[in-house]
Amino acid sequence: MFRTEAKIVDITDQSGQVEIPERPLLGRYQLLSELVAEQISGWIADGTFKAGQRLTAGELATKLGVSRSPVREALRILEAAGYLESAPYRGTWVKQMTAKEIEEVYMLREMLEGKAAYFAAERITSEEIERLEQLNLAMDECIEKGDRIRQQELNKEFHFTLYEAARQPRLYDLIKSLWDSVAYYRLLYSRHQTRRQQIQREHRAFIEACKARDAEGLQRLVGETIRLHSREMTELVIAMERR
Repeated sequence: MFRTEAKIVDITDQSGQVEIPERPLLGRYQLLSELVAEQISGWIADGTFKAGQRLTAGELATKLGVSRSPVREALRILEAAGYLESAPYRGTWVKQMTAKEIEEVYMLREMLEGKAAYFAAERITSEEIERLEQLNLAMDECIEKGDRIRQQELNKEFHFTLYEAARQPRLYDLIKSLWDSVAYYRLLYSRHQTRRQQIQREHRAFIEACKARDAEGLQRLVGETIRLHSREMTELVIAMERR
């Protein structure tokens, strides 16, 4: 999502209570709205802000020590990325979906991304394959550093580099819409180290299928991966609903 040098701050005290620091941002960055968005996305990722929780620009601005303007822009950025939702007279809140809705999104993803993968394996260039390899190496570094937010950005770039190679722009846009609709839950899913390593293994298999021009093989791999993620994501959402 964002490439800043911002670090997500520790917001708990020794008792485990949430402590949003006062005025931590002033005088350090120029792109303040992006920094605010990075901070808020970090709080979403670590569970400080829960699915369905309402966020107000005024409260966030006070806690972060900034004006409301960059906070409003940050909320718009996060809504466009799929982490938040808003409605007139209701405000803005962390996106919330049911397990059934997640299942439907992943069913559609399997259909569309499998087809995109098939075309991509036939049409991808050597330069695009090299880019996929570079992105996967960068994600390995993020795992070592524990930079979950940046890995999430790179993971999305990896997949959409692959789907762009299909040369099917309408299909690409449909897939992007589906990805954005579950961005919050993918961020939660990426918390677990074992899942992040699993994703890396999947990516390496995708790259090998591209090199072999194995369209049917890549379509099968993508479908299997999405079905696995669908099951695990649904289990995650069901567990959240029971809390």
